[in-house]
Amino acid sequence: MLHVSAIAASCDDDPDNEYPACHVHQQDWGVPVRLTEAGTGRLPLVLAGMDA
Repeated sequence: MLHVSAIAASCDDDPDNEYPACHVHQQDWGVPVRLTEAGTGRLPLVLAGMDA
């Protein structure tokens, strides 16, 4: 089992906004892992709906 934890912050970037809001996103994943030669080289983990 691979356990991954992530915390990220994002803030509004509008110079006209006097009080920009910041948002904190936190996610934990428990991923069962099996290594094989046919496996992929990428493990997508989606944080706050984004996978980039």
